[in-house]
Parts: sequence; structure tokens; C-alpha cells
Amino acid sequence: MVKFNGLECQDRFAYALLKDIKDGFYIDCCCQHAIVANNTYIFDEELKWKGLGFDRYTSAPCCGPFNWDTLRTGKFIQTDVCNDTFSQILLDNVSKDIIVDYVSIDVDDNGGINHGWNCLPRLINGGIRFKVMTLEHELYTQGDSVRLPTRILLEALGYRRLFSDVLLDATSQSFEDWWINPKYFGENIHQLLQNNITWLNYNKCIEIIESVT
Repeated sequence: MVKFNGLECQDRFAYALLKDIKDGFYIDCCCQHAIVANNTYIFDEELKWKGLGFDRYTSAPCCGPFNWDTLRTGKFIQTDVCNDTFSQILLDNVSKDIIVDYVSIDVDDNGGINHGWNCLPRLINGGIRFKVMTLEHELYTQGDSVRLPTRILLEALGYRRLFSDVLLDATSQSFEDWWINPKYFGENIHQLLQNNITWLNYNKCIEIIESVT
């Protein structure tokens, strides 16, 4: 049985869409620990993908040392994903021919500020194009400071939200958007897009995506 580690099933969502890809590639922005509550470990462990994990720290009080060097096959790069140098690091480490299969963006600080909008343009400027993304915007604490500009940018580039305003467990708190590039998916996923699914608990989103994949 496949064991997922993402706290709110982000990895399970991406896995449902991408599980048949054998030579995949991921990018994990603010990855933290190699395994604990990690959104991309499943792709190393189960599908043997390659990928990159980024974080400005190498340890955290919640989980201790991140231990990517010993627990992951993907490469860990210590950097601030909200700095312009992040774009250059991506250009240097990701081939321009690669379409990244899964991007996880969960960028916040100890002060409760979400930096997803500081990260996303730098990711795009680094030449990254992708098939699936989970992006934390934390509408319930940040208002539209992250949700609105990230939506404007990604929609302009042709991406679509498969699930909008995904809700935290047993709450009405919107915290993420789950994105895809429609051209990489078939009719079953395109039909879901037409439903404009919004404001559902993440467990319900998983139930829906796994019913069609």
C-alpha cells in the first residue's frame, strides 16, 4: 500500500494524476524534512523520480535536521526561494527541456506570513513549466495577498485550477489552490475542470480525483 506523507494530501493529489509517469521530476519549495510531512517523498520512494528540494534552513524545531542527503535521492539546495538568486539556481539545475511533473509551494515563515507570491514569479523566471502544482495561499490568514496575484499569473500562462480554495480539515478555512496544465491530461480531467470545483475539504478533493484516475 502506498504511504503518503503530505499533511493535507497534497502528495496524494499529485500522485493520483501522475502515478503512471516513470521518469518524473519534482520541485519542492520550502521542503523541510526529507520525509516528515513532506509533499514529494512519495515520488522518490515509490516512483523513483528525480527532483530538487529547496529550503533556506537545514533544520527546524518541529522536525530536527532535514536529512535530505541521507534519506532522499532528490537533491537538496539550501537557498531562499523568495530571492532572485532562486531563478538562477533553477536555470543552472533544471534542463530547459524538462517539463516539471509536480511543484509544491508551501512558503511561510515563523511570523505567520505566507510568501507564495514572492516565490512563484521567481520559479517562473527560472524557466519552470509544470504539469501539477499545489500552492498554499492561506486565504484565511493572508486575505488575497497571495491568492489573487498567483491566480492572475498562472492563468495568464495557461494553467487551470482543478480545485480552488481547498479547505483545511473540518474547517471552512481556504488554504490552497491545486493547479494543472490541461494539455497534459485527458478527457476525464477536462470534465472535472468544467465543474469549477471550489471550497471543498481536501479529503473530498482526494475522493473526487481518485474516482476518475
